[in-house]
Amino acid sequence: MANEKLSFKEKFGYALTAMGSDMTTQTTGSFLQLFYTSVVGIPIALASLVISLSVIWDAINDPIIASWVDNHKFKNGERIRPVLAFSVVPFALCFVLIFTTIDASLPARIAYSFGWYFIYMVPRTFYYLPVFTLRQVATADLGERLSINEYISYGQAFGSSLPTLIMWPIIYAVAGVTEINGVEEMINPQRGYFVAALIIAVVVIACSLFNYFTTKERIIVDNPKTPIMTAIKLLIKDKNFVYNLIIFFFYGMVVTLTTGYAAYYCNYVMLDRTLVTPISAMFIVGTLIATPFVKRLYNKVGRNKAMVIGSIILAVGAVVFTIFARTTAISAFFFTLCVGVGTAITIIVIGINRADVTDVLEWKEGRRMDAMVSNVTSLIKKLAHALIVLGLGLILQFANFIEKTDANPYPTQPESAKIAIVLIMGIGVLISSLLMAYFSNKVTLDEEIEKCKK
Repeated sequence: MANEKLSFKEKFGYALTAMGSDMTTQTTGSFLQLFYTSVVGIPIALASLVISLSVIWDAINDPIIASWVDNHKFKNGERIRPVLAFSVVPFALCFVLIFTTIDASLPARIAYSFGWYFIYMVPRTFYYLPVFTLRQVATADLGERLSINEYISYGQAFGSSLPTLIMWPIIYAVAGVTEINGVEEMINPQRGYFVAALIIAVVVIACSLFNYFTTKERIIVDNPKTPIMTAIKLLIKDKNFVYNLIIFFFYGMVVTLTTGYAAYYCNYVMLDRTLVTPISAMFIVGTLIATPFVKRLYNKVGRNKAMVIGSIILAVGAVVFTIFARTTAISAFFFTLCVGVGTAITIIVIGINRADVTDVLEWKEGRRMDAMVSNVTSLIKKLAHALIVLGLGLILQFANFIEKTDANPYPTQPESAKIAIVLIMGIGVLISSLLMAYFSNKVTLDEEIEKCKK
């Protein structure tokens, strides 16, 4: 059963869930900080700090929830898939609520916003666990795993780009627009953000339920109970898990810096919000171009060289963007195209690495820790996002970024803030991609698999 071939419908279900989950990730990454500063009126440094500190809360609840899932079995014998069914609605509801505010004093608005954000992180952890983990227990066949991850790559591409493509049109259509000093501004942004978040939440629920009813756990084992600290120690001492974790961290930084801050670049540097949609669309184009060839590339050059090739493509795009971003938006189009191609390659290989790490741990230690591997990996991506949010917030504060206030509801950003946005995006992606390439060459999973099979 572990090597059973998967139907198109099942693989499509994985793609849909990847799309839905990445839509929420991208929406919070691209718009939550903007919502806090431009709608709620929270200073950008404070908003960045609190969003970043949430990773500490994640570091507490992620391993606890993952350990419970690894050590628990539902009545139908499954460990992962049922979690998707009971977590999606609470997650979607809390997602909508973090994009709401109240008519009160600024301290009350801050308490309301941050309170809901920290509550949101718990159902988010439950929901993301099966999203990341189900693929690992679907099959043990390498070809099928590659195929699943190809579908997931397509879903992630659309999920990462759709919020940027559709959020602004929905927000502006619902909020209403007026012209202030020659610039379009929203009349009722609270209503616009709420409706946009509600639409995404409905999409997420529909995608997740389709995935739930089309997928199947084929790798089912009788695990010995593994205490949480024992599981963490086993993971930490596995060098391939650690290397893949580091690679995923820098992958998360790349995605956050590009798709996450395209709106900042278009709104504050180019002063043209209409560029957000076509620039973000190039990310999808890049993924669509690259994904059909990843399996062939993987089989030809292997996992390590495939990762390095993807990282080099990312680096080239970052260099071009850094040099030409202030003079022409064409550099941003090229940049996001390269990111689409590079991340399509790297995320598929990262997914294969994660499944193989779980298999090797089972062979070596006699216990399978799918949920722990996935949740700790997910935590690392959240850490990458948190650091970017904190870093960008502090840098923009230092660069004299002007957030919305009652006295200045439509601020114009200084040149220093515009330069900071370009540099943190371009240089950040360049450094991240080079480090991804470096650690990719340290992965020795192929050798480990051969040892375990003997």
